[in-house]
Amino acid sequence: MRSETRPQFAKTPGVLNLTLVAANTEYSQELPDGLVYAEIHARQAVDVRVAWATGAVAAGAAAFFTMKSGDRLIIRNAKLITNRTIYMASSNAGTVVEFLTWSV
Repeated sequence: MRSETRPQFAKTPGVLNLTLVAANTEYSQELPDGLVYAEIHARQAVDVRVAWATGAVAAGAAAFFTMKSGDRLIIRNAKLITNRTIYMASSNAGTVVEFLTWSV
């Protein structure tokens, strides 16, 4: 993963891994306190469904964002996010989603 330049006001790097054990099952990850920037991608070459609300990604029927295979999701100005829990699912069991975070 090619990382962009970290925000100058962020001091603490972090790495999180979320394993989507079962296919088409919703998993959640709470983002760290003080988060200002994050890069997220799947370790494998698979699509991942992403949402900020529970119940949206498992069946793929509600509003969600598809992080396409090989792409990454970048979150900037994360201090403005009030809900720090992100929900994810994949059609492929065992998908690992990697988070690179910067916090203050």
